[in-house]
Amino acid sequence: MRGSALALVSLLLVALFAGCAGKQDPGGSTDLSATSTQTGAKALDTPLTPLATAVAVSGGDWVAPGASLDVTATPPKDATGDVTYTWLYGPMGGTAPITVMKTTQTAMIDPGSNASITFDQAGVFLEHCHPHPWMRQNVTILDNGQPPVTVVTHFHDGASVGDFRFVPDTLVLPKGSTVIYQNDGSQAHQTMLMQQDAPVTQLSLKGASGQVSASGSGWMRVMVIAQDAAGRFGRAERDFYVNPLPTPLTAKYDGSYNLTAPSPVPAQPPSPLGSSPDVRAFTSERAGTLFLNFTSSDAVAGTAPTDPAGDQSAISVDVTGKGGAPKVASTSAPSDKGSLTGRVGAGDYTVTLTPVAGEMGTYSATLTIVYDPIPPPANPYSDPSTQLGSAGMSGMNMPGM
Repeated sequence: MRGSALALVSLLLVALFAGCAGKQDPGGSTDLSATSTQTGAKALDTPLTPLATAVAVSGGDWVAPGASLDVTATPPKDATGDVTYTWLYGPMGGTAPITVMKTTQTAMIDPGSNASITFDQAGVFLEHCHPHPWMRQNVTILDNGQPPVTVVTHFHDGASVGDFRFVPDTLVLPKGSTVIYQNDGSQAHQTMLMQQDAPVTQLSLKGASGQVSASGSGWMRVMVIAQDAAGRFGRAERDFYVNPLPTPLTAKYDGSYNLTAPSPVPAQPPSPLGSSPDVRAFTSERAGTLFLNFTSSDAVAGTAPTDPAGDQSAISVDVTGKGGAPKVASTSAPSDKGSLTGRVGAGDYTVTLTPVAGEMGTYSATLTIVYDPIPPPANPYSDPSTQLGSAGMSGMNMPGM
């Protein structure tokens, strides 16, 4: 695995985006005149557009620990030549502790100048340009034992918002690597760390598909980074919650009843008594689907012809919220057996079993709630471009302003 990481990081990234670092001038910028690059200056006049990449992972948003997940990356249709895939696994962004980097931003970089950041911690880093927060770059730093490298990324701007970008906008580097931010635009730019996330692990998976074991606990993610022969990157990820699935709620209700009174003439059908509903309470911890199966029987019917009425056992069943609302499920007519299905949320409920016919009757009901595997909310990225109000936007260097 380390050999493949070295090939990916050292050969592809270094050859495509930079060589060794150049000289430092007194102002702190790096002299890039001696820096070799395979793409050349003309390539920067037509920025490399990101590859359109997507990833699919089998299973829902909540998966059990150790589950085998099928992962598939959609091969980019706009790719040039062969596409290589790097698969990564780790905590979802913003959900795990981190060790903060020593340097998280550059100073303002004037046109024609540059500044650098050394990534001394492994992790996944989302950066943006502070004056232009819609400009984004993703830097993934792997603690894979490979030597650090120095690469160059470029600021571009222009007449429209779409012209403002990092080139490239995706990097995968070993821990300790340095990124030089060269301002090739006409406006001042500044790199600022927007989100630093816990480290991810490079998987041994190769190619566009395979299987990944759901390890860890809490919110996790599978990431795939695609790169074509022209040096363009595409990045996609799928987040999911790893934890034992919710244990279903089960309850069993048994009871007996007698709806008849002794008759002075045994040959006559017995006279009915009033019904006695049996109310059982339960609590649902979360939303889910309720299943209830019930049966009732008339013990006296087994002694016919002593019981000329025959088997008249029947009950009606109603499932409602505490106090009678909401109504979850009910029998359409009294019966000696049946099943109900309904939806419940978190809260208190009752099952009401009402005998309708039968003497010396008994009943049994089994309730099961299969809870929805809906995970708790995840902590999303903090996005300054959506958090700034109109007052904050007035201070940005928007095109045409």
